[in-house]
Amino acid sequence: MENTIIKAISHKENLVKYSLGVIDNDLPVFDTEVFDMCYDDNTLKIWLEHKYEEKLVTELNTYRLKYVKCEDMYAIINILGYRICKDFQFFASLYSLLKKNNKNPFSIQNNGIGVQITVKQEDVNELIQHLHNEFIIGENL
Repeated sequence: MENTIIKAISHKENLVKYSLGVIDNDLPVFDTEVFDMCYDDNTLKIWLEHKYEEKLVTELNTYRLKYVKCEDMYAIINILGYRICKDFQFFASLYSLLKKNNKNPFSIQNNGIGVQITVKQEDVNELIQHLHNEFIIGENL
């Protein structure tokens, strides 16, 4: 079996999260620049930089969409590499590292070209160091 190889770890900090409840009609097209979004269980979640927040709120109000702004700040970490999306051993190692070193809830998603981790802003710097030590320096895969 071929080895998993981590090529890069990148991240975006200081993201604001908005959650939109059930949308009965088609989702309107927003002009606001967002960093990431996902739809799950009748909720659209949007992460964006603070500087775009006012524009998003204006659009949400224009379309009369109900939303909740999360008071926490978030960071999104992306790990790119060869075979990481298909390697359960890598996923299990990543999960263990996050459980051991992260103080707050987190999410891990396989996005097809890599793995995306969403954490609270306060955890990102320490977590990036742990990821780098484990998967780049340590080459434990």
